[in-house]
Amino acid sequence: MWIFHKGELKVLWPFYAESFCAYLIHFAPAFMVLYFSKLGFSFAQLGLLLAIIPITSILFEIPTGAIADLYGRKFSVLLGYLFEGLGYLALFFVTDFSLIFLVYVVIGVATTLSSGSKEAWVIDLLKKKDRGLIHNYFSNTQIIESLSLVLSGIIGAFVVASLGLSVIWVFAFLSFVLSILILLFAKEVFKKQELHSVHIEVFKQAKKAARYAHGHNVLFYYLGATFLLAFAATFSSGLTWTPLLKGLSFPDYGFGLMWSAVSFVIMIAPFFSKKFLKPNKEKRFMIIALSASSVFALLVLFANSWLFALACILLLELFVEMRTPASRVYFHRFVPNKLRATLGSLKAMLVSIASAASLIVGGYIIDLIGPKYSLVVFVPTVLVAILFLIKMKEKSV
Repeated sequence: MWIFHKGELKVLWPFYAESFCAYLIHFAPAFMVLYFSKLGFSFAQLGLLLAIIPITSILFEIPTGAIADLYGRKFSVLLGYLFEGLGYLALFFVTDFSLIFLVYVVIGVATTLSSGSKEAWVIDLLKKKDRGLIHNYFSNTQIIESLSLVLSGIIGAFVVASLGLSVIWVFAFLSFVLSILILLFAKEVFKKQELHSVHIEVFKQAKKAARYAHGHNVLFYYLGATFLLAFAATFSSGLTWTPLLKGLSFPDYGFGLMWSAVSFVIMIAPFFSKKFLKPNKEKRFMIIALSASSVFALLVLFANSWLFALACILLLELFVEMRTPASRVYFHRFVPNKLRATLGSLKAMLVSIASAASLIVGGYIIDLIGPKYSLVVFVPTVLVAILFLIKMKEKSV
């Protein structure tokens, strides 16, 4: 249970309300792979569609960031939400792969308008109003969003069972309309940036951070492991699980309930981490969690019922998510303050590159050998990532 500090809701209520209300009806991700499969798309085509988001993130994150610096975070976020919403609405009307591909490009670019700008919007506001609320905002937002996602899967299951699969895009559009209407009430503290000088400094800082990480034993292998795990994630995502479960007679509406179950696992995973993670033992904890996730991935190979497969999927997800807090703590222990933000961006870019590559490759592999046996890729990739973690020699910065 979270506790709102004095004056917190007065400043942040629009952001909290938007996090809960919008996520509540944005259950399209739970059904999108199933929907496109029913349109007759191959998994290679599906992988290409899903790869558009990380690709556009790499290409457009900095250019669209300039819009936020010139016209304000609020303008950038609301503009991004508008085009995302219209993109999802367009998916309700088009079924041709080429047109859907173009729509996803629009959605991907629109996503970059809001991805970093929303967080910057809140931080700028809290630095002006009350710096002490920053930590509380992140904690409360995570809890609110997780709770909303748990409920959204249940709502999605009912909606799909009642109205059919295609209606997910209408609800996705409405979720962005709701976000815009709520965030119109949010305040903003905005100071126009000098873009030319800012971009030059960003380039210099990025080059310096990359050199630092390359020469640092822990960060070099940590970032290598991060890349491999992001690549492996495709083979433990909806692209794999959806056809696998459908092959085991899993009902269409059940993917909403599965979305709720996975969201619940993500919500409780940090509590397990907090209970079992010992101080300065993050490396060992990550290795154990990843090893356990590999075991449950292998068990899926023996699944003859969707119930057993689903249980393995949820346990795999639990151990993957349990690793996340330990991974973040471990990463920041070896990062100097002056390079913290830039190295964080470098890590995010590596994740985007790995995700894009694995989604494209993963779709072809699933078409070739089927979803169950595509786990042959997941397990060895995770094991190589574990070897990278083992090779890290822990020394202070």
